Amino acid sequence: MDFQDFEDALSCYTALDYGYATILTRSLNDFYRSNLPVFTPSQLLDILKK
Repeated sequence: MDFQDFEDALSCYTALDYGYATILTRSLNDFYRSNLPVFTPSQLLDILKK
């Protein structure tokens, strides 16, 4: 994975290291190269409502 922003890379690799299933962010474009599924808060709420 190649990130343009250090903090985004740190967030992604930390999520992977801790075994998280997804990344929750307001900025989907920052994580387009992530190996994990990425959701906005509203997308996650829609999923949880189902």
